[in-house]
Order: sequence, then C-alpha cells, then structure tokens
Amino acid sequence: MVFSLFPDDNPQLSVRLKRQLMAVYSYCIIAVGIYLAIRFDVMDKNMPTGTIFGGIFLFNAIVFVIIRKGWSNIFQDPSLTFFQVFAGVVINTILLHYGQEVRGVLISIYFMVMTFGIFALKRKEMMVLALATVVSYATLIYVETLMGFPRSLSLSLSELGVLGFGLTWFVYVGGYIHNLQVRIREQRGVLESAQNKLEISNSRLQDALKKLERIVIHDELTGIYNRRHLMERLEEQIALSHRKNLPLFLAMIDLDHFKKINDEYGHIAGDEVLVTFAQMARQHVRRSDLVARYGGEEFIIAFCNGSEDNIYTIINRLRESFFEHRPEFLRHDANISFSAGVSALRPGDTPIELISRADEALYRAKALGRNRIEMAP
Repeated sequence: MVFSLFPDDNPQLSVRLKRQLMAVYSYCIIAVGIYLAIRFDVMDKNMPTGTIFGGIFLFNAIVFVIIRKGWSNIFQDPSLTFFQVFAGVVINTILLHYGQEVRGVLISIYFMVMTFGIFALKRKEMMVLALATVVSYATLIYVETLMGFPRSLSLSLSELGVLGFGLTWFVYVGGYIHNLQVRIREQRGVLESAQNKLEISNSRLQDALKKLERIVIHDELTGIYNRRHLMERLEEQIALSHRKNLPLFLAMIDLDHFKKINDEYGHIAGDEVLVTFAQMARQHVRRSDLVARYGGEEFIIAFCNGSEDNIYTIINRLRESFFEHRPEFLRHDANISFSAGVSALRPGDTPIELISRADEALYRAKALGRNRIEMAP
C-alpha cells in the first residue's frame, strides 16, 4: 500500500498538512536568508546554525507526523497552530540574539510568524501570543543589557515599542478576520442545512409524484392500467401501427357469471378473482402488450404486433389457465371462466371503433355459451 502525504479521503487533514508545509517553506526561506547574512558578515559567524535549524526542522517533522496520524485531533485546534506560532516566536528571538546588525529586519519575522495564526486562532489566543512575543523580546533586551552587549538601549526599546504597536494591530485585524471566518462558516452551515432539507423535500416530492402517477394510471384494486390510461396508450399505439403498417389486436375480456360470485361468496371473494385474473394476464402476455381494467369485471388486452393465430393462442392459454385455477372459497364442482372477443386494427380505425368490434365479438362469445373466444370479422 502506497503511503500518501496528503490523504485524498480526508480533505480537512490534507489542508492542515499543507499549512504545516507552508511553515516549513517559510523556515527554508529564513534559513537561506541567515546563510547569506552570515556570508556577508552581517550576522555572527559563531551562530550555531546547524543546531538551530536542525531543531527547527525536527520540530516541524514531529508536528507533521502528529497531524498526519490524527493524534492532534484530541486538541480543540488539530492544526496545533498556537504551539507552532509560539515555537516560531521563541526561535525568532534566538535568531535576533545573533543578528545585531539586521535586528530590524529580523523583527519583521515576528509578524510573519503571527500571520499563520490570523486565520486559525481566536482573538484571545492572538493576544496571548502577542504578549509572549513582547515578553520574549523584552527578555532578550534585558539579558543582553546584563551581558554588556554594545547596543543602544534606547534603540532596542524603540524597536520594542514598534513591535508592540504592530502586534496590537495584528491582534485587532486577526480577531476581525477570525470572527468573519466564524460568520462565514455559520452561514455556510445554514446554507448546507437548508440545501439538505431542500434535497430531502425534493426526494419526498419525487416519491409523492411517483405514487400519484401510479394512482393516476393504475387501477387501485388490480394494479394494472386503468381505463383512462388505456385510452391514451391505445391512441398512441394505433397511430404507431398506422404509421409503420404494423398489426394491432385488441381483446375484450369479461369474467363469466361474476355477479353470481359476488352474490354467493361476497365482494371480497369477487375482488380476489379480479386480482387473480390481472396477475395471470400479465404473466401470459408479452412485455410489449398492454393489460388494463376497462371497468367492473371487464378487461382489455392490446397486442402490439403478432399474427391472428398467435394472438388467439395466447388468449386461449390464458383462458385455460384461468379456468383451471380454483380459488379456495369455490365449491369443488365450480369453476371460473371468461369470454373474449378479439378485433384487428383496420385502416382509419379509432380506439372506440376497435373496442366496439371487440365488444361485438365478446357478445357473440357469451351468446354461444361463454368460456370461449370469438374473433371479429
């Protein structure tokens, strides 16, 4: 498994690590500057450069590992910004001791170090760090005075005053920026919450629309298409058949003696028969065919494409299967059957004309004894 410095699955951790590397880059720039200053005799050549910057980069490597491993998550600020800024203040104070000639330039590094805290620390934390910076520099002046360093005390105190004034400005601006970030995060949170609620509402609306669509086009009892949707689909299919010169057959089916079933066994038993027929019809016809409840115990099946013999065979198999099916509530000597009339599409036919011829064929099937199929002329 390849180890990655910046994990792709954790954007927040990746940002923290990149900020940490920014601090390392800054120390590299400072190291180059110190090296050049020593080469040009601007800083003390006896400065333990290797020890100081070796410690700096070791410290940053340890901090990087702590953040990368997630061990810093136990703190309120997982980036460890406060500790890193404080360490930067201490390090810069040490560098100031060896840079008598360029102390004014090195003091500006304090502000660069404090910049890392502006976007991550609260105003109180910035005030603590600013105070620590002033105390560090004041301590340096005091120690150097005791050691008899040949440097003007008034100049050092002036630099201390400028440092204090600059840090006061940093604390004010840093607090303003931090509060602005907090408000932005709060507003972002509100927007994300509103977006989540909107997505949930939209999902519920889509579900409701799907349910409504199902209610509108399906028969509530049997689950197959209702009469209104049948007529809409039938118009489309007739237009397609006329345009592409495809055959179209329509079967009008009526359950035999259905009123007698309701009277003898009750409407619940009648509903069971209707549901059973709808399920069996969907199992016997092709996926391209249309099964719908026309009304009461009447059903319509529209066969898109196919020959007359093929359509007759499908309906006859359905008739035989339905007749052989015996619900538990029926007497042993009773069966349920249906009669069907089938019509074929003619040029110029409308849905009503196609259904009307199938209905006439159905009437003949019932007149000839029921439980049979009649084809319209």
